[in-house]
Amino acid sequence: MVDKSATAELATLKSVAAYWELQTRYGKFLPEESSKYVTEKQLLLIQQAAVFSLDQTQVVFRVCVKPPSKLVLV
Repeated sequence: MVDKSATAELATLKSVAAYWELQTRYGKFLPEESSKYVTEKQLLLIQQAAVFSLDQTQVVFRVCVKPPSKLVLV
């Protein structure tokens, strides 16, 4: 369900950067703003829950204490 206040706020936004920032502030975990995936249409679909997007609370970055050597990775 789309929040009416969020819909009103979306109507006043003029750029993809503003849509991206709004979704990020609402807690969505999105690719960088310069990504080809980040378009106005895609961000609107994410906002309407028509397309799945991770929440920032679902993403956990872990520190690798001793990373493997490049030879092991290759």
